[in-house]
Amino acid sequence: NGGPYLQQLFELPGYQNSIYKKVSGDGTIDISDGSIHEIRVHVKDAYGNTSFLSARVQFTGTASALPASTAKMFYPQMVDGLENTDAEFFLGERCLYDSVHINYKRTTAAAPTVVSAVHSIGAAYIPLQDSMLIRIRPTQSLTPDQLSHTVMQRFAGTRQEVQSCDWQKGWAIARFREMGSFQLVLDETPPQIIPIGFKDGANMSKASRIVFTVKDNLESFRNFRATLDGKWLRFTNDKGRSFIYTFDEHCLSGPHTLQVSVEDIAGNKAVKTYSFVR
Repeated sequence: NGGPYLQQLFELPGYQNSIYKKVSGDGTIDISDGSIHEIRVHVKDAYGNTSFLSARVQFTGTASALPASTAKMFYPQMVDGLENTDAEFFLGERCLYDSVHINYKRTTAAAPTVVSAVHSIGAAYIPLQDSMLIRIRPTQSLTPDQLSHTVMQRFAGTRQEVQSCDWQKGWAIARFREMGSFQLVLDETPPQIIPIGFKDGANMSKASRIVFTVKDNLESFRNFRATLDGKWLRFTNDKGRSFIYTFDEHCLSGPHTLQVSVEDIAGNKAVKTYSFVR
């Protein structure tokens, strides 16, 4: 949770496609005999430069007990899940690295666009090797059009992600690679197409490029497409924030019509048309 990375010196029981090279066993050691054991760690870089760390460890027979948990225990290499009246989740045999207690909590949503309860599953710091399956039932009746614009949202702290849903007998189904809190959101708001330093009717004879940014209420926009005079035009993208076209032989001198369209994960679409002179 604090940010630093730790390197484990043993292989977790559910680790698939392991990076560990097994020499003798999986790296775990048994020190229950109470004797002093010598541990030496070698770290080598690509040029052969090596550092060493030596330590001695001894078991004193006073192992600290883990706090008791009422959450269900899940195990690696097993298919398991939890089912409630309006939420279910399932972990495949490739999901978990190790055994872990996974809490579940249901709370009432406050936002008017949220059409389900909020279902908190586990914690974001529990790593998954494969996606988990989430099923949520809405708390209100939705029309077919509303169903097509309903997405499943995961959030943990300030982070969020959105997935489109498959529907099966009134249940929304989606897969996520991280745990957190999950809810169904009715998204009927199209994304916004925002030109930067560019407007309809502009004279672009001295400009070197055209730039747009896209904003979406759930930050889930996709399928950016631009056409110039009816022909597809390639825009580059800088990590999802700006879409940039640098003038080339596909945009010669004279008047032009540029059409830009963007669609979000909920299927809401925005289209803008601009005229300019090059």
